[in-house]
Amino acid sequence: RFIYTCSLPGLKKIADSLEVHELIKVKFNEFKDEKRSLTEKICSVTGSTLVRLIGNVAILFKQAENKENRRFDIEKKSVTL
Repeated sequence: RFIYTCSLPGLKKIADSLEVHELIKVKFNEFKDEKRSLTEKICSVTGSTLVRLIGNVAILFKQAENKENRRFDIEKKSVTL
């Protein structure tokens, strides 16, 4: 389970984490009133999809480019643990 605090330097960390883990949580400790617009910007920059926004936590998904690293197979609707 990976939770990251959103900040400008954090965008690189978020993008790198999505490449490795595919599904991550981003917690907004600051800018809570702008979390929806910030999440949209994060998704557009990282190429990820917003799965759900719960409170001050955004759950993001981005399928790994390398098929060997994929934990979630969207076509088969399965999860590899």
